[in-house]
Amino acid sequence: MKKFIYLIVLALILGLVLTGCSLLSNISQVPTNEQSGITYLTKHTEGDPFSTDLIADGRDLEIDVGDVLVWNDGTTLYVKYVVNDPWCLTETHLQVATSLDEIPQKNGNPIPGKFEENNKHDCITEVVYMYNLFGKEWDFEDELYIAAHAKVQNDSVPVEWDLDNNPISWWTESAWAYGADFAGKNWATYFTYTVQQLPEYGLVLWLDANAITGLNDGVKVATWDDLSGEDNHATQTTEANKPTYKTGILNSKPVVRFDGVNDHLIIDALLAGGTSSRTIFIVAKSDTIGNKAIFMLNGDRSGTANARFYDITPEIWVRVYGNQQFNESFPAEFAILTIGNAEDAKVKEIYGWLSGSPLTATGCTNCESTLSIQGTRSSIGTILNDITTYAWKGDIAEILVYNRDLYDSEREMVEAYLSTKYSL
Repeated sequence: MKKFIYLIVLALILGLVLTGCSLLSNISQVPTNEQSGITYLTKHTEGDPFSTDLIADGRDLEIDVGDVLVWNDGTTLYVKYVVNDPWCLTETHLQVATSLDEIPQKNGNPIPGKFEENNKHDCITEVVYMYNLFGKEWDFEDELYIAAHAKVQNDSVPVEWDLDNNPISWWTESAWAYGADFAGKNWATYFTYTVQQLPEYGLVLWLDANAITGLNDGVKVATWDDLSGEDNHATQTTEANKPTYKTGILNSKPVVRFDGVNDHLIIDALLAGGTSSRTIFIVAKSDTIGNKAIFMLNGDRSGTANARFYDITPEIWVRVYGNQQFNESFPAEFAILTIGNAEDAKVKEIYGWLSGSPLTATGCTNCESTLSIQGTRSSIGTILNDITTYAWKGDIAEILVYNRDLYDSEREMVEAYLSTKYSL
């Protein structure tokens, strides 16, 4: 009887091959042991995820039965199994780790039954697993090792019948997400995924108070290092003008505090000047309202060009040659302020978001003027041409500046990252 069933299954499989069942015909497509550690460097979103094939019977037939999709939104990592008709999922086993050794295995052979996620399903076509990046303490640009295993069933190929000739079991296979081979005597595979919490392209300034090292509470800040990789560090050499490092202020994290008298930092670099597009994120709390400069982007208040400075104030205004005013002042508590514009934008086209909610522009002057920011230096806490008059009082936890207009999905990713990080 067993021999008879085996012959039927073999004939059905051959029939599927001959009629165009999706198979991986090129054995070289499957990584060898020498290709271990394949890395997919990502900036993927739900609409454009990383995708790798889900391969059944990788030792012999190498059947492409679906995909494993991976993406993250800055706070959550998503791993999604999707299988193609006529296949379905009856079990999934998933392990996400920070090293290959953390994946349960014996002698280089993975043990799916001991994976963190180990679930049975009633013949479904997709399932999504979610991981909190901060709960797992997976940091920006951490490399994750992902072993995604499944048991799949083909409902069009019965392999056992009852006495009335009704099918009672179907063709089943073990499947792994395509990637690099484990070291043992098996065909199991894994892949690596680099956590991308923030869009990288166009990031020209990233100041994070939590990354400041070597300072105790109440110490003056001489240098706030830029994390963007562009070395656009914010500095202050005059002792009386240095802001103060304060610990445990926002969600147990530090801030840089400006006194509203003369504290400020200088960034001696062109970030996003001229008619460039730009997107700016500021996590701050303002202790004053009015025409005070939280952040002055590439402005010197000299020269004759229209819109020759880009001054973000707590009113909330963006003071350029013509002021763009929004409908809400910076709150007394911490918030995320997002300001930006497209390339060659006019003053009236500057946009703003406050903690993820869009700000409504209530008016501007010289609204039709094209933004043309002329300065080559930026400042935090005041403007460089009149330090005391425009000195701002408040705390800053983080600033990010992009020299491009981010897509909505990218902006939302950065805002979600900041919101989760600071519990805002």
